[in-house]
Amino acid sequence: MNKLISYPWVFIALFMVFSCNNKKQEQVHHEGHAHEHPENSKEFHAQLHDEMNQAEIGNTDILSAYYALKDAFVKTDEKQVKSMAQHLISVIKAEGKSALISATEAVSSSENMEGQRKAFEKLSEAVYDMAKESGFGETTIYKQYCPMAFGNKGAFWLSDSEEIMNPYFGDKMLRCGKVTETIKSN
Repeated sequence: MNKLISYPWVFIALFMVFSCNNKKQEQVHHEGHAHEHPENSKEFHAQLHDEMNQAEIGNTDILSAYYALKDAFVKTDEKQVKSMAQHLISVIKAEGKSALISATEAVSSSENMEGQRKAFEKLSEAVYDMAKESGFGETTIYKQYCPMAFGNKGAFWLSDSEEIMNPYFGDKMLRCGKVTETIKSN
């Protein structure tokens, strides 16, 4: 009789061992499943956040180089414009923003200030689009507009300051323009 009573306990003990082992296998399978779908993991979201922050940092580098180029236009210095355009190209390539390269190369390859300024207008549009689409860190961008640029057609540029320093006329009409939009980081 003693043997009969002990046998059910053996079965219950074996059942519990196998049940616990099965739960461990389910956990291992579930953890493996999380690796198959990384978008559900905390590590994936942290990495994505870091990549987005890196993109914003890269955009901030591009904006800084763009502002240096704009300042060269304000000074009406063709050599410095070419130099700053080359610097901007190297920053753009380092950040993988190939859409901006052709506009910047057009500034660099232009033979005179008028051609450089026309190319700068297209570059300003491309940089503006980049800033609106993908962020730019914790900075404020001022979109500024001169109605008299290019024979009264008008053109805009971006600045890190509200103060108008017109790159299309330089010292001839340095203060011609106005802020039309203030872009702030989210």
